[in-house]
Amino acid sequence: MRTVNPEATAELEAGRDRRLPHVAQMLLYHARPGEGRRGRLEAPAVCNAVLDEDHVDLTVIWEGDELVTWRNVPRRTDQNTFNAWTFNAVDQKHYVSP
Repeated sequence: MRTVNPEATAELEAGRDRRLPHVAQMLLYHARPGEGRRGRLEAPAVCNAVLDEDHVDLTVIWEGDELVTWRNVPRRTDQNTFNAWTFNAVDQKHYVSP
């Protein structure tokens, strides 16, 4: 759609967060219901690879001895709230991509 109708794409993506994480950056993983640990549905995660502007590979840190690697995890949106990633609270305020 970006090449066919750039005006419509710009309108649809207005206000979308286009910041990209970098490899080894700490992100926040939002789990599916029932997937969390000790009642938590959010866990810190390390970015292993940036696949495109919305998808990353993550290593989720549930407990000190429980790490789970997820591939092709999408960015969290209003339509996709589970099995997704966001920036952590500090980076939400201060991180700006080049």
